Amino acid sequence: RQILMLSIFLAGGFWQNWSGFAPVLLDDPVTHFDDLNAYGFVELVRGIIATSPNEWQFIISTCEERLFDLMQKKFSRLPSGAIFYEFLGMSERGPIVERR
Repeated sequence: RQILMLSIFLAGGFWQNWSGFAPVLLDDPVTHFDDLNAYGFVELVRGIIATSPNEWQFIISTCEERLFDLMQKKFSRLPSGAIFYEFLGMSERGPIVERR
């Protein structure tokens, strides 16, 4: 069910033409996926970005360290590049975030 819902969400986002808002925002999209489906998701996003550079922007948040590491490996080789941030904790002045 999770894979079906993610597929419907992505298809709707790619084919909509009523909004010029281009980024695709995903919060823990592979939470209940097994490793093979999580890898497939990363490859799908990488393929979309590779075939349509500068057309799509994905903002993905995750608590899964393995997914974060996999995305760093796969997306860092893209010509369009990727930016990664890691939330390290909280301080009196607010969140501690590191660009990786």
